[in-house]
Amino acid sequence: MQSRQLNHFLTNLRAFCAGEKVARKLLLAPSRRIGRQWLEAITRSGQPVLNLQMDELRYIIIQEVSPELARQGLTLIRRRQRELLLDRLFTHQRSSKDSYFFPVNAGQGMTQLLGRVIQDLRLAGIASPNQAAFEVETKGSEITALLTAYKTELTRLKLVDYADVLQIAKEMLQSGSVRQLHKTIVLLPEDLAGNFSKLEEDFWSALPEQNRRIIQVDSCKNQEREALTDSRLLCWFANPSAAPAPQGDGSAEIFRAVGEVNEVREVLRRCLAEQIPFEEVEILHTDPQTYPSLIYGIMARLYPDSIDNLPVTFSEGLPAESFHPGRAMRAWLTWIQEGFPQAIFVEMLQDRLLIIPGVSSAGDYFRLAARARTLSIGAGRERYLPTIEQRIKSLEKRITSRQESLEKNPRESAQEKLNQLEREAADLGLIYETARNLLATCPDEKASQEEILAGASKVLAQCACCHGRLDNFTREKFLQDIMEMRDCLAESEGKVYLDAWQWLQELVATARVGGERPRPGHLHVDAIHSGGHSGRGHTFILGLDDSRFPGTGMQDPLLLDAERKRLADSLPTATGRLAGKIENFTNLLARLRGQITLSYC
Repeated sequence: MQSRQLNHFLTNLRAFCAGEKVARKLLLAPSRRIGRQWLEAITRSGQPVLNLQMDELRYIIIQEVSPELARQGLTLIRRRQRELLLDRLFTHQRSSKDSYFFPVNAGQGMTQLLGRVIQDLRLAGIASPNQAAFEVETKGSEITALLTAYKTELTRLKLVDYADVLQIAKEMLQSGSVRQLHKTIVLLPEDLAGNFSKLEEDFWSALPEQNRRIIQVDSCKNQEREALTDSRLLCWFANPSAAPAPQGDGSAEIFRAVGEVNEVREVLRRCLAEQIPFEEVEILHTDPQTYPSLIYGIMARLYPDSIDNLPVTFSEGLPAESFHPGRAMRAWLTWIQEGFPQAIFVEMLQDRLLIIPGVSSAGDYFRLAARARTLSIGAGRERYLPTIEQRIKSLEKRITSRQESLEKNPRESAQEKLNQLEREAADLGLIYETARNLLATCPDEKASQEEILAGASKVLAQCACCHGRLDNFTREKFLQDIMEMRDCLAESEGKVYLDAWQWLQELVATARVGGERPRPGHLHVDAIHSGGHSGRGHTFILGLDDSRFPGTGMQDPLLLDAERKRLADSLPTATGRLAGKIENFTNLLARLRGQITLSYC
């Protein structure tokens, strides 16, 4: 492995660790995975890292406050608990025809919008929004009422959210009851401070000044310490007119491709042509729904015998719906909601999504799918088992007749025909058992939310095939999430308006599995907002077409940008998020070292 050059931020962090070897240190990181990459890079450079704890600010605060929460009998609300609580409060509020939100359908999408607005307001420290800030006074009063009801319910149920935890942590700091933090040097990367909410900033300011350290990060302002190259000039991305003249050294390139598949293939072609080891390559992208799945698919075709150990790691993981349990869940949901069409059942067999005892090869699954396609089922759950039974009985009569005929007149052609009929009957028996097991997991039309979720758990545990490591991860991920939602439903008070079908579809569409940090001998894939920390010598940044980056700043339809600005400067806006994307990309280009290749399609 080539020696890797530390960037400006890691050099500063390394120097601090060298100067404060035994002092108790706490490093704030955007994520644990990124923090581990920082510490690994410093350790590889020869500097031991002693007595240093690393984590996200959120988890550090929760850890510090947990004893106090236990003392007061309080519990941190879980994300799904919060969704159910807001769903119940919003549905109750919009029940009046005079409500501003009466025409809006309640559902998971609306609940998620409400959750973001409530969280933004609370993290900005806004307990009672100014009604004059809203475009429509009725909307303002109802959002205020919802915010008040949410806080009242938290208090009644002895629950707290992250905003409450921040307030408690700040009070504990000011009273001196968080003794560990008073004895700890807290290290904060300079660019991370810009992403703090108002309450997080208040917590940071409440730390003793002598214990706070800001670690300077890479920018075009501190490039004079290194030799200028074309790749280093990219950090003037946001202000190109101020950039020095190009060096012409070929350390920065850009290419275009016809479609995302060719974009990914070109990266692999360049690695092959230039004989670049995979462990020296990091691929960053702008579209998590497109590029990771494409890279995985292409690598799986290149290494068909190592499907469970491909030489590639994905920081954010892969979409769960790409794997057999995810596809089985998607097909199961569609099958039920479209009235149990035969075509979907056949596809589930053909794609090897269902467990069939004694059957494992793709050829056997294709044969059974072909058999199932010949049945006259059409649609309707009530038609499957009777239709298959009737076909089996018909075959049994033909088999009996053939056996009797064969006893009287043994012929080779007759024996072969008998064997074919017996194989067909055996296949139909397997299809019958598979259909019976699958139908047993399907709730009826009047099923409760709990029964729907129980059916989903059952189809994953008993019917969905797993053909490898990532398939197993996917099944466990779904089962854990469904179990958590079932627990939240059991704990909730009053009627819950959750649409379990919609929630399951959203779960399948958004869940990701298999996230890993960079590993030796592997390509590493990450998103542009979280990547670029591996210190690898060759970085490819894909998907820079204008439809993906920086994209458009879509306003929150519930709380508009103008309303947010009037309420508080600390509230995030669409304009601010768009500017943040540009700033984050500039920071990314500044911290990268080595060869940088940009691309779009």
